[in-house]
Amino acid sequence: MNYNSEDRAGRGVMYYEVDRQSEKHPEYKGYVILEYDYKAGEKVKLSAWIRKTSKGFNLISLNEDNWARKKREEAAAAGPREVEPKYRRNRDEDVPF
Repeated sequence: MNYNSEDRAGRGVMYYEVDRQSEKHPEYKGYVILEYDYKAGEKVKLSAWIRKTSKGFNLISLNEDNWARKKREEAAAAGPREVEPKYRRNRDEDVPF
């Protein structure tokens, strides 16, 4: 099970098991290299694509679906930002004195 082109954080792969001993054994086995640390019981979102190997077997390419988490962490790292309410914009010009 060597899939070097996908050995990056947040990626993984599942290969079809050719040598299954019985119907109770899994059809696919693989791994995911997680990009973040997770707590026990925390859900990990994954995205998957079915691809063909060079031998014609199906494999499932996995991707850790964490774009929302990255966005939240980037916003938290940037710190608070100042927002001007729309009702205060250009009101000084309307005052006659």
